[in-house]
Amino acid sequence: MLFEDIEKDNLSGAADILINAGKQWRRLIEESSHISIENLRQQGLELLSRQPGMAPLFNLVNAVLLQTAKASSGNDTAHLAVKALDDFIGQIQSAKSLLTEQAEQVLKDHRIIATTSHSSIVISVLLSHFKKGNKLEVMVGESRPMHEGRSAATKLAKAGIPITLFVDAAMSLAVQQSDLVLVGADAFSENKVVNKIGTRALALLAGEAEKPVYCLATTDKFLPSSINMPTQKQRPAEEVWADAPAGVGIQNIYFEETPMNLFSGVLTEKGLFTAEHSDNTLPEIDTWLRIKFNSIC
Repeated sequence: MLFEDIEKDNLSGAADILINAGKQWRRLIEESSHISIENLRQQGLELLSRQPGMAPLFNLVNAVLLQTAKASSGNDTAHLAVKALDDFIGQIQSAKSLLTEQAEQVLKDHRIIATTSHSSIVISVLLSHFKKGNKLEVMVGESRPMHEGRSAATKLAKAGIPITLFVDAAMSLAVQQSDLVLVGADAFSENKVVNKIGTRALALLAGEAEKPVYCLATTDKFLPSSINMPTQKQRPAEEVWADAPAGVGIQNIYFEETPMNLFSGVLTEKGLFTAEHSDNTLPEIDTWLRIKFNSIC
């Protein structure tokens, strides 16, 4: 099945999944004897079905469909599709570098950072800041049930950053000991951020403790509110409790929505995102994709 490993990847950050998806789709196009707009539409929907809540994948598919709408022949379709994939992935790499520079302004007056799960952009920003000679300590939430926080803690500790790992239920202690909270995102819109379960609690804790809390996200993770976000599906119960006794129900949801007003802001490569100015930057959405995606979510 196409893109099956994309669905099974529940440890990598959104940026890593995006790059993997782009490489697979590029290879699929190059190995096909004939590519039509309809082929690309179906492949794009198949990719989105694997991780429907991941905004960068939606925007990747959208970029390919918008670009190939200009094609005049089958060969031209394949060429434009590959170009769209390469351009989109390249822009993401540039955006991450710009966002890292933007984040320096947030980090410069803070030394102890609290975060949770495994966000590649948060890790990249913290590593960059530390390598410039800035003092830094990081409080990391383990992020059950897959414990992505351990991976984040390992990467940061290898660089020499002092790390303390907290169980999720103890993140109030992490916030109390920190002076800034940073999280990543799988998607954000004018009024909410979608990220790993526990993000909303962390933002509420930060607000209660009067600590700033920022979401770091490149603009490829932006989805206008006119695009339906999929209902979060249940993940395997065995991940939470492999031998749960009969009669014990388990809810295992990976992602949740956090209202935008619980954040100090969403920092992007273009600066601080504000809902008030979002109408000026709403992306063009392929009409066919909008209809199809909204119908399955």
